Amino acid sequence: DLANSDSENISRRAHLRRSDTIRLKSDTPLEKIQQALEIVRAALQDQEGSDPNKPPAVHLTAIGPDAVTLAMTYWFHPPDTAKFAAFNERLNLTLLKQFQAAGIPLA
Repeated sequence: DLANSDSENISRRAHLRRSDTIRLKSDTPLEKIQQALEIVRAALQDQEGSDPNKPPAVHLTAIGPDAVTLAMTYWFHPPDTAKFAAFNERLNLTLLKQFQAAGIPLA
């Protein structure tokens, strides 16, 4: 079956995709959750590697006893893995810095 199925050469993709979650403490006030969503959305707005045809998605996806979960998905173009890794690092540091400044606790 595997030999007869279609395959995708990932080295020929037009974009690299990151799907990740950010977990906030479960007792985070609603205002701080909304602020966290805004921070992530702003950080992904018109950034290096963005493509207007593939806008980032950021949503509150789960509420549990141990965490409130935000999901983010974005695409990076062109698919340069070194630049993508550097962008991811800068984004992570930016989010951590802004969350700390806003008093938004991670789980």
